[in-house]
Amino acid sequence: MNVYYLYKADIPELADGYFTDTNEYVTYLSENPDPENFYYDELISDQDRFSFITDNYIELENSFSGVSKSNGLKFSLVRFSNSNDIFGYVSYVAPNSNASSTIIERGDLFMEVDGTYPDDYK
Repeated sequence: MNVYYLYKADIPELADGYFTDTNEYVTYLSENPDPENFYYDELISDQDRFSFITDNYIELENSFSGVSKSNGLKFSLVRFSNSNDIFGYVSYVAPNSNASSTIIERGDLFMEVDGTYPDDYK
């Protein structure tokens, strides 16, 4: 980040020479034991809406390549007119998938999942 970060000027700790020596730098890092909080609270500019960290780079790389996990079911949710109530419908069941081995079919409608009705959907 010290070399390429667009908002480097907004983060004093990224400035060249901010730390007088390695010990000061190590102390600074050790005072921030949670990497995710440290990253978002200390190193990211408020203007930066694109930078993020992940705890699973393999999953991230796969998503960039179009690889994802699925049970073979695609669905959408729709809100009833003049209501906060919703229902779902199955738009696709992939062949030879977990979903295809169940009684679920394309076009099925549902209002609850595992007996839970989403009454607070927003």
